[in-house]
Amino acid sequence: DEDSLKVAFEGCKIKEIRWGEDKNTGAFRGFGHVTFEDENSLDKALQLNGVDLLGRPLRISYALERSGVAESKEATKKEVENDDP
Repeated sequence: DEDSLKVAFEGCKIKEIRWGEDKNTGAFRGFGHVTFEDENSLDKALQLNGVDLLGRPLRISYALERSGVAESKEATKKEVENDDP
């Protein structure tokens, strides 16, 4: 849930959290996207890759642009995924 995610990212300045939802049902798809306000927050978040959150490991990576080209380090979007739906 969003509150647990904010606690996990304590010390990071979060700009936005968006949850992956099924387009037809609105059901949670097991992942979310977090936008951070600055590069320092982004770097702190990267250190949490693999950390347990609600019984599942966080998978944190740089988001990809829609074209599939990786964004530069200045990018502030991070993808946070749970392995289980």
